[in-house]
Amino acid sequence: TLQGEILHKNPAPSPRHCHSKNMYNLIAVKSPRLCGWLLDIFSRILRQPIIGRMIMELIKKQNKVHEMVLFATSSHPGREGGLEEGEPQLLLPLYYPIHEMTTEEEAMHQRMVKETPLKLQELASMKHSMNAQQQEFRHWTISDYTSRYLNGTTTPSQVVDRIIEVIENMNEQNKKSSIVTQMNVEQLRSQAAQSTKRYQDGNIMGVLDGVPILVKDDIPTAGYMVTRGTSFLADSVENDIFPIVKLKQQGVLIVGKANQHEIGMGTTGLNLTYGTPRNPYGKNSQLHYYTGGSSSGSAAAVAMGLVPLALGGDGGGSIRIPSSLCGCVGLKPTFKRIAEDRTSGSSVYHMGPMTANIQDAALVYAIMAGEADNDHRHQSQKQPPVHLHAYMTNIKESGGLDSLKGLHIGIFEEHIEDADANVLNATKKAIEYYQSRGAQIIPIALPHLQEIHIAHGITITTEMFSTMDRHYHSTNFTKLCP
Repeated sequence: TLQGEILHKNPAPSPRHCHSKNMYNLIAVKSPRLCGWLLDIFSRILRQPIIGRMIMELIKKQNKVHEMVLFATSSHPGREGGLEEGEPQLLLPLYYPIHEMTTEEEAMHQRMVKETPLKLQELASMKHSMNAQQQEFRHWTISDYTSRYLNGTTTPSQVVDRIIEVIENMNEQNKKSSIVTQMNVEQLRSQAAQSTKRYQDGNIMGVLDGVPILVKDDIPTAGYMVTRGTSFLADSVENDIFPIVKLKQQGVLIVGKANQHEIGMGTTGLNLTYGTPRNPYGKNSQLHYYTGGSSSGSAAAVAMGLVPLALGGDGGGSIRIPSSLCGCVGLKPTFKRIAEDRTSGSSVYHMGPMTANIQDAALVYAIMAGEADNDHRHQSQKQPPVHLHAYMTNIKESGGLDSLKGLHIGIFEEHIEDADANVLNATKKAIEYYQSRGAQIIPIALPHLQEIHIAHGITITTEMFSTMDRHYHSTNFTKLCP
């Protein structure tokens, strides 16, 4: 991974050393598909004091929630010397991962920083040698924009004017498929004019100067409301959060806010308030193909070439799922690697970049990563210095961006085979392609997947509920889309 700097004390056995035989324990979810009036009736029944509790107990039993709780309270984590026979050692319930970096780990990261110092300009100027003409659609990269600004082929103002025109036309033609939900046109044009002048004067702000980007609705950005994709939330934001500040210091132009699945509680991108973004790769224009969610607008915007970079947020796949369905590169960073300098936040939900290629994802991650003094999670984990040691080392040793030589890819075959035939075939073709480019495939096994899925489901729904608790007993709760 690009962000694989964090190590864990007393780590579990490496997945590559595990035997996959009988290790895979995911159970297929068989639940009724409810929508419309059926969903409304079911929701009302669940709120009844007696029958609602009985149904919830049945659901928890069928989804093995009780087994998960038993597993969590009886597991014996490894430690030096092991446990005496019969000695209980319960796992403590923790909201955030806790790890104190050892002296050896800190020294290792400092060594990596010295070996591959983070040079943003060098990273931004790297180019692929593969022929872009072979691609069906030419996605402009970050360097495509900045290089053309430098040689005078185009300007940030010209780019912004065209983007505004495209967005307004899209919103006018199909209001049920909105990608961009908020724009501040006057402010955007003013900032683009300032960027254009900086290029003319040779006084460029940073490696992202003049690059247009979109920001997911629920990421606090000065001058824009946070609606979380709902019809009733409209929280004003006066100050940018730390990652947005760092991007602005490099000169980005924020085009506006991108659509999302309502509250982020869904993986399709469905939004009846602002419209559901269409997947640009949909082959039949008469059908509405999902982008995936919840960062639906961000994925659609990058996939259609509207912007080279969009920010998303991921708690259970909300960056990775739409990126996969839309052919983008989406990165969910390690916990706390990108600062959350706000008063509330999730233990599993982190913001990250969504781009058209890996190089741009690495560049933006390197800019956004780092600690903030007022990160509300400051006591939980000390961060190593930001670096891209593995990524940069692989590029240098393999001879460039186009080779995957030296890259190790873990494959859990039993997990992959438990998929629909078309997904399985596509995955196998991808594996063969990576091998042809020099990557080494390593068979691995991931234990306790079912327990992990249940635990994650409980964690993320609980944290989501805590952010919406003030609306539960209000009329706003009834305004949520089914």
